[in-house]
Amino acid sequence: RTSLFFVRKNQTKMKFIASVLLFALLSATVMAQTEIKFEIDDFNAEQFLLAQAPGAITMESQFVTQTSSVNDNAILGGARDMSLTITESSGQAVLTSTVGNGDWSTAVPVRASGIAFIQYDGPDNSAN
Repeated sequence: RTSLFFVRKNQTKMKFIASVLLFALLSATVMAQTEIKFEIDDFNAEQFLLAQAPGAITMESQFVTQTSSVNDNAILGGARDMSLTITESSGQAVLTSTVGNGDWSTAVPVRASGIAFIQYDGPDNSAN
């Protein structure tokens, strides 16, 4: 009886160790897979937007929006539409959105807020 108990206990222990090793092997296999990346925009086709608030903006009817489009073969679909909207300002303010040299950057002064977005929907020259 003692030996049967010992054999069953060792079998259970071996199964557990085998399960842990199998899990480790599968995890390593999943982690080692090659990741496929696709660049949608290299941000080298230059684009610049400037939106200017003439004074306080407190209501949606006062929002200031500027849009721009650029066509380039390095962009997914061949075109990038960019939009910049001032949604709030306590006085005169200038917001910018710039693409170039591999970066997209926006600048908003402390006294204002806004929304900047980029859209990839082909060469339609419209940010809508």
